[in-house]
Amino acid sequence: MIKKPYYILIISIISALLFSIVFSNITLGDIKSGDAPDIPRNIIITSLNIDYGKSTTQSSYVTLNLNVTGKDVDLDTLKIQFSLDNKNWSGYNPATNKWENGYLGKYQSFYSGFYIGSGSGLKTVYAKVVDINGNVGLASAKINLSPYTQNPYVINPQSLELNNFQGPLDRAGIKSGSGTLYDPYIVSGNNTRLVSKMPNVAEVCYYTDKGSWSSWYKVTGGQADIPVTFNNVEGLKEVRLRSKNQHGVEGNAEIIYYLLDYTSPTVKLHTDFHSFIAVDGRLRFDLEVDDNLSKFLDFEIEVSAGGGSMIKNGKIEKYDENKSTTTSITIEGLPQGRFDVKAIVTDAAGNRGTKQISVDSL
Repeated sequence: MIKKPYYILIISIISALLFSIVFSNITLGDIKSGDAPDIPRNIIITSLNIDYGKSTTQSSYVTLNLNVTGKDVDLDTLKIQFSLDNKNWSGYNPATNKWENGYLGKYQSFYSGFYIGSGSGLKTVYAKVVDINGNVGLASAKINLSPYTQNPYVINPQSLELNNFQGPLDRAGIKSGSGTLYDPYIVSGNNTRLVSKMPNVAEVCYYTDKGSWSSWYKVTGGQADIPVTFNNVEGLKEVRLRSKNQHGVEGNAEIIYYLLDYTSPTVKLHTDFHSFIAVDGRLRFDLEVDDNLSKFLDFEIEVSAGGGSMIKNGKIEKYDENKSTTTSITIEGLPQGRFDVKAIVTDAAGNRGTKQISVDSL
């Protein structure tokens, strides 16, 4: 007779052995919380792309690429169908070389001539794969059907005739430039506007200074005119654009460059004498100018005397960006007496620097 402690030990060992036999082929990944273990079925891994992965097409007939993998999957026994609404299915019949409603076709890597409809817009194609055991694999892919043969694109406004386009440029605060890397739009304010002709564009978005993309802005009449705000730091600014047409087809990203310059030029007046003096109606002095970003500077010398004025204009080029530039100014025909001379220097962004002196004429 087996003693009680040994009897309990033997029962425990037998129970553990039975438990290990029953669950030896079940992993934790096969058991979900609250579910009883089930016999695993074959998993069919299915992927689909349209027209070799393109995002848009101008044709209503596309090529489908179907890829099916999985454990113990027999490709020769699979039944394949496709649908545009995930309800009505059709298959390709190689005997008739046609797509037929309700037909269960055989597996092949590529299917040509699948009709996605005539209406423009985003199209979704669904694929259904069934093996001999009834296991089902599903996949879908999207493509834009657009009647346009050309994607949306951006035209830089300076490349156009500006006769009917100068108004938007003025509102943008653009003083000069063409929007390219070597000739950027020059602006003096942190807030500007993105102004451009955009054929075949319904919406546009942008980002500045490698930030995040803006929301999509509506484009009307093929022309964009939207607000842009920089980071209030002077220098070259890169504005990237993305555009899409009414069917969601996106064009390539474009870049427009701006130069933010809100610092006024520095202006100094020098004379070889102890003071500024005009002799026999002739005044000579040196005009020294400097600017942190502009290579060319416009100057205006205004002489005010006896209620009248005399103006002399010119342009100065900075040959060394790290140094100021000096030019000699001579004004003749001045009246006798005391009068004021004001030098106004304007950079490419429209910022102004001024210097005024009083002159005695002998």
